[in-house]
Amino acid sequence: KGINPDVPMKYSGVEWLGEIPEHWEVKRLKYVSHIQTGVTLGKSYINQVLETRPYLRVANVQDGYIDISDIKTIELPNNEISRYVLQKGDVLMTERGDFDKLGRGYIWKGQIKGCLHQNHIFAVRPIYKYLNSNFIAAFISSKKCKNYFIFTAKQTTNLASTNSTHLKNLKLLLPPLNEQQEIVSFIEKKSEKIGRSLTVIEKEIKLIQ
Repeated sequence: KGINPDVPMKYSGVEWLGEIPEHWEVKRLKYVSHIQTGVTLGKSYINQVLETRPYLRVANVQDGYIDISDIKTIELPNNEISRYVLQKGDVLMTERGDFDKLGRGYIWKGQIKGCLHQNHIFAVRPIYKYLNSNFIAAFISSKKCKNYFIFTAKQTTNLASTNSTHLKNLKLLLPPLNEQQEIVSFIEKKSEKIGRSLTVIEKEIKLIQ
């Protein structure tokens, strides 16, 4: 609902979003970003010159951070590499996993030059005149958004998977860019305060033990 408690509201047209500030828009993610799918592992390339590149697996994409402590490599033709290369600012999302981990992800900050991603990870690349990377990462990690992925997911015992169609059709709250940044800054400040509180509590628990 934004930061201003007195802003005039309107119905979003989306039941699970409810009311939103009247100057905000609701757009499907596919209209304000590019959704990049990853490389499929195990392909056979016969009589082609191959190049070795690092790539991210699902295990590397955690909820709130990217784990690059164990990076694998893959060989593929040079003319295919550009389709899977990550760019700084891409928001990475997992395609499948436990119900509570579906859609988990974080922002790629260019930690490894020329890094690719496998097909079970989506890279959401914002169109920057509409969308801030940090804002979309925060929105995707919200409870309502996670519920959307669970509701639309293909489900098996203890596991769920989504696809690029559901991701592209995700209805996104779209404040103006300057307000997106204000919201991101607000979240960061609150998160820092919570983090400091948790650190103090953890020290107290250890002391008591």
